Amino acid sequence: MKTAATKLEQLAAIVILLCATVLIAVFVVLPMSMTIRETHDQIAHNQALISRLSAHADAPNMPEADLASLQSRILRENRYLQASTEPLAAAALQQHIKALLSEFGASALSIRNIPKPKDDARRSVALRVAINTEAEQLVEFIYALETETPFVIVNNIKITSGAWRRQLANQPAEDALSVEFNAVAFMPPWEAEG
Repeated sequence: MKTAATKLEQLAAIVILLCATVLIAVFVVLPMSMTIRETHDQIAHNQALISRLSAHADAPNMPEADLASLQSRILRENRYLQASTEPLAAAALQQHIKALLSEFGASALSIRNIPKPKDDARRSVALRVAINTEAEQLVEFIYALETETPFVIVNNIKITSGAWRRQLANQPAEDALSVEFNAVAFMPPWEAEG
């Protein structure tokens, strides 16, 4: 009788061990492997995006003659911010950026002024902009921002994948990017002389 009870206890222990193993596999290993696969896919997508965007960044710096030509074109075409004071110019630039963001379906997280160094005599305004967008919309948005009136220089760009934030919020990952950049625009120089 003891032998049958011992064998039954061993069988019960084996069944419990198998059930625990199956539960660990279902609730720990499978979700972890899916997360690893999704992360691997996201990394591959981001690497492809970086290589595509860096191909555009490999262009050589603008020669001085081209820079002078660009400055004269801006002056000739009057592509300056049309505002009498720097705060009004910053507000006009902010409205221009918001209009372009809505046109391209991106959402602004924040837009804030960047203080200008005291020794900077140029009549310019700079904003730090943080947005959520997709890769294709980002390229179109920055192209429009740099080519439309007023003339805007985009620099100090920081691009991170926003997919992990969406996964935490249980939203689809898609091609979400969190982007921060500086937008610098200039006011007409002749107003400073008057």
